[in-house]
Amino acid sequence: AHIQPSGTLQLPYKTNCDIVMRSFSKSMSDTISAAQDLFLKRIDVGDVVQGNEYVLITNNITQNVLWRRVRCVAGDEAKWRLVARNRDEFPDIFINKSERNSSMNCINSCHKF
Repeated sequence: AHIQPSGTLQLPYKTNCDIVMRSFSKSMSDTISAAQDLFLKRIDVGDVVQGNEYVLITNNITQNVLWRRVRCVAGDEAKWRLVARNRDEFPDIFINKSERNSSMNCINSCHKF
């Protein structure tokens, strides 16, 4: 079956952007609110810097797209602790670096009008 688009969205032109994704989560509500469009640039796992925020696409079925701050796990180089800004509603998540399919850095965002 061929899927037809339900509409169009005019977005400002952004250089070095690989994908635009709409945020539907409140996990990072101090920085990004729900219904904001995120302009994302794909990066290598080795370019992920502890303490910075990223959109991660993982192999985990229940949490496959995550916007979180990345922290290293002491004593375990193969794991990351993913921390939300809104920690009351979104607990920390621990993943193996190998579970990540893709890491993306948010280079800009804008509200949908």
